Amino acid sequence: MRAARFTAAQTLETWRRQYPRLKAFRAEHGHVDVPIGGRTESLRRWLALENWLAQSPDYPQRRRELLEAQGYVFTARTENMRLWRLRIGQLLSLIHI
Repeated sequence: MRAARFTAAQTLETWRRQYPRLKAFRAEHGHVDVPIGGRTESLRRWLALENWLAQSPDYPQRRRELLEAQGYVFTARTENMRLWRLRIGQLLSLIHI
């Protein structure tokens, strides 16, 4: 995710819109693994943003608790990069580059 600055007001406004959508998604699907694309794309992007913001030491603990209560698992950037490299290696081995 590219570096960007978000104001507290912006993230609070987005939180107030998206968190109820996440709860509704979980109630309907039984999980919070929001798929790419479709009508839930903005929800998936919001979760990715929250995950990115949570890397900061001043990320609100209450938000973390609420997301985890819904079943969301925060991932560290290093874990994402490790998985990315693993998948790229697997793809390259399939096409013999």
